[in-house]
Amino acid sequence: MAKNKPAKRNVTNTIVKKIEVPGKAIKISGVLGSFVECPTCKRQIKKGIMYEHTDKNIYCTKNCIPKPEIVV
Repeated sequence: MAKNKPAKRNVTNTIVKKIEVPGKAIKISGVLGSFVECPTCKRQIKKGIMYEHTDKNIYCTKNCIPKPEIVV
C-alpha cells in the first residue's frame, strides 16, 4: 500500500508556452566529391549534423539561421 499520493497539479501550472526553436536537426552523409554549403557563412560540410529551416535552406549551425525581423 502506498504511503504518499502523488501531488495534484494546479490548473494554472498546466499552461505551458511552447518556444519555437529555429531549425530541425538533420544528419548529412556526403558522397565523394559533393559538399553541402551553408548559405550564410559559405562553409562546406561533407558529413555531420546540419539544421534545416523552412524546408529550403540547410545551415551549419543554429547561429547561421537568420533571425525573423520584428517591425515596430
